[in-house]
Amino acid sequence: ICAQNHSINFDGSNDYVRIADHSDFDFTQNYTLEAWIFPESFSWLSGIISKYHSPAADGYMLRLTDQAPYTGLGFDEVITSTGVLSINQWYHIAAVNNEGDRILYINGAEYNLSGTPLNVTANSNSLRIASDYGGRYFDGRIDEIRIWNIARQQNDIVETMNTSLSGEETGLVAYYSFNEAGGDTLFDQTGNGHNGIIMGNPDWVDGYSSSLGILGD
Repeated sequence: ICAQNHSINFDGSNDYVRIADHSDFDFTQNYTLEAWIFPESFSWLSGIISKYHSPAADGYMLRLTDQAPYTGLGFDEVITSTGVLSINQWYHIAAVNNEGDRILYINGAEYNLSGTPLNVTANSNSLRIASDYGGRYFDGRIDEIRIWNIARQQNDIVETMNTSLSGEETGLVAYYSFNEAGGDTLFDQTGNGHNGIIMGNPDWVDGYSSSLGILGD
């Protein structure tokens, strides 16, 4: 049983992680964004992983929906129904772009998406965790962020979602285990050097524990 020992509790105000722009993040067609999230409240379009922070940037984004009570997920402007998330519960989210087709998995299960996907373009925006355009901040815990330049398959996602990665997996561009437990840097575990700067002084707290799927160490 794997315990992801620590996570960051973002307060929904000015807390986020900023990762400098790099050509490694210039995805437009094939990519996978993964995160463990523990929402503590829901708000309009609050960001989980986003490369959309300036007007018409058209970067990829994984965030809450724009439909009250904001308990759904949006990925590149296609959305789930509301009510797929509840507060104070851990969820594994995997958002896959496979040649333009968007697929979203919550705890390994595929969820229906509606709408027209964004025509994503490469941009010079930083990559942010827990923030979307215009300071739309996430309120809750985030753990185990994985950024891939490939469209991962469902069985691969399920196989690795409860375990730590080596950082050397094929297609893995950036990986954040959140196990620093302190400080203001989120270290990329891949060796690609995409470290993140933690902004707003959020709290380091216990992370996701696969033994229970709830808070644990």
